Amino acid sequence: MKLTNSARTPAVLLDVNLQALKVIRSLGRQGVPVIGVVSKKGRWEQSSRYCEIRVCEHAHENDEQLRDYLIRLAGELGARPVLIPMQDDNVLFVSRFKCELEQHYRFLIADPETMERLVSKSGLRDLAERCGIPQPDTYS
Repeated sequence: MKLTNSARTPAVLLDVNLQALKVIRSLGRQGVPVIGVVSKKGRWEQSSRYCEIRVCEHAHENDEQLRDYLIRLAGELGARPVLIPMQDDNVLFVSRFKCELEQHYRFLIADPETMERLVSKSGLRDLAERCGIPQPDTYS
């Protein structure tokens, strides 16, 4: 899929799950090309006329392999796509490889230390407390 200057900026989703379907449909209906990167094909959530599925085998097991795959994909698309992580582990991945990926993709994400806190229940609670954000009592 080589895009021309007149085409819309593509969106690349890391993982295609139930939540991703909402994003895919919303972007697809607006004419945005959507590419879903998955480690294995076959899940029903991956069936959408608005999304092209690409497979990066062992994506969940090898971060460097996924990073390299995403960089190649961005070059193939001929544009600087928007990268959308769909799960906590994808968010942490993008945060860890922020320097390498931001040269090829558009995204906003905090530093790895902050992201580790945000995806952890206790870390999020501690951050909210320090910022004076009210929260429900939690017990562990």
